[in-house]
Amino acid sequence: MGFRELRQTGERLLFILKIECQNFYYKYYSNRLNLTHIRVIIILTLRTARVRPKIWALFYVKFL
Repeated sequence: MGFRELRQTGERLLFILKIECQNFYYKYYSNRLNLTHIRVIIILTLRTARVRPKIWALFYVKFL
């Protein structure tokens, strides 16, 4: 996997996360399920993007 592909995956992930975070922020401001929901989205997104486990673990740590 080249650097360009990885960057595009990262950007796509950030975009999805941004939208989901905003939606959740407005809907459930004080709900503790936010983080769980976002974690699920990250895992699903990264699995769909077929990123190597080490890399998605890195993203996972970085975003939370």
